[in-house]
Amino acid sequence: MAFWTYYADRESKEQIHEFDEYTLCVQGEYVEIFDGIEHVLHAGDEILVPKGTAHHGRVKAGTRTIHCFGGKRIDQ
Repeated sequence: MAFWTYYADRESKEQIHEFDEYTLCVQGEYVEIFDGIEHVLHAGDEILVPKGTAHHGRVKAGTRTIHCFGGKRIDQ
């Protein structure tokens, strides 16, 4: 699980994961783009990006999200 607060507008590069990624928008606006479709999320909206799906997105400053995913994202 990851809890993110975005302090600036941001765009991500296209990426592919070997695990599903579920995202819940808590506040603001989060856009997930895959299969040529922009999925615009606002507070309370959720989305699942299936493993192996090329995706990227953008987010507005002040947005808060929760991401649930498999796999290991950081070393401790």
